[in-house]
Amino acid sequence: CANCKKLEAVVVDPGEGSDEILAAIAERSLVVRGIWLTHAHIDHILGVTALREATGAPVWLHPADRRWYDALPEQGRFFGISGLEPLAPPEHELAEGDEVAVGEYRFVVRHVPGHAPGHVAFLGHGVAIAGDVLFVDSIGRTEGDTPERAWPSRGTMVGCVVSCSCPSPPSCCRQAPR
Repeated sequence: CANCKKLEAVVVDPGEGSDEILAAIAERSLVVRGIWLTHAHIDHILGVTALREATGAPVWLHPADRRWYDALPEQGRFFGISGLEPLAPPEHELAEGDEVAVGEYRFVVRHVPGHAPGHVAFLGHGVAIAGDVLFVDSIGRTEGDTPERAWPSRGTMVGCVVSCSCPSPPSCCRQAPR
């Protein structure tokens, strides 16, 4: 209808299933305002090009994960997927403490490295969009990008993620472990 307000949306971590995501967007007449990436492993970025081309939405990524983002074709080959093209550069960088929004909903960005060097979580409205730092009935994977940068313990990451919901997060949420 001409007087109806279109609902805004963001797509977070479009891995596989971009056709289904696009169908849901069309079915609900959503206006996609952004593609937010918690990190840039292949299972979180495989659908970026399709979503970006179909919606015109800009991509948001923490710069510490840019090397993974730029290496999509290499990630694909590692998992037996050939023919992947490099992704266009992200339009926006995410940083600890940034505020991102969709419609009236605002989320604070928390840098939670460990699973990936630029891993972030989006916190707001009683929700944590946490990518792979939290799994159902478990915390997420914590291998880091190299052994020397991996979290010293899963307990450290859990404390960081839980504490990041506070207005003033501990230092582990502000910088990568040494």
